[in-house]
Amino acid sequence: MFHADSVRANVTLPSLGKYLRDPILRLVHRPRENVAAAEVSQQMRVRTAGIEASIDDLSGGNQQKVVLGRWLQTGAQVFLLNCPTAAVDVGAKKEIYELIDDLARGGKGIVFASTELDEYSLVCDRVLVFAAGRVVGELRGDDVTEANIMTLAAGGAIAA
Repeated sequence: MFHADSVRANVTLPSLGKYLRDPILRLVHRPRENVAAAEVSQQMRVRTAGIEASIDDLSGGNQQKVVLGRWLQTGAQVFLLNCPTAAVDVGAKKEIYELIDDLARGGKGIVFASTELDEYSLVCDRVLVFAAGRVVGELRGDDVTEANIMTLAAGGAIAA
């Protein structure tokens, strides 16, 4: 996140080249940039006073949604999400889970990591469990539970 910058800057900076009206002078076509930032803010359901609001004035959940929107704006096909719901309230967590699901249903690849084991069953179709730097197990569907993740991480086996 680019602290103290606007929502607009946070959404569009990584893909700013798309909004240049003069690539030599690097002049930005601000109306086109504003439209894109507003569209991403709306798509990501960011609650803000406007695209010129400071990112620091947003809640943690809305900041996270801006970050997701930023990379969506670049045309990314794979999202690496490391604790995307850390330090956000329950309502924002639910919205972020829904956004992740929307991305996956839209054909985007999602690699998700979290320190909160209960999140895996809410977000993931498939979980690879690592211990000592290697994959020690794979869980799918209904087998994605906190208990199974902990069992595999501790060196145990899952009953078939």
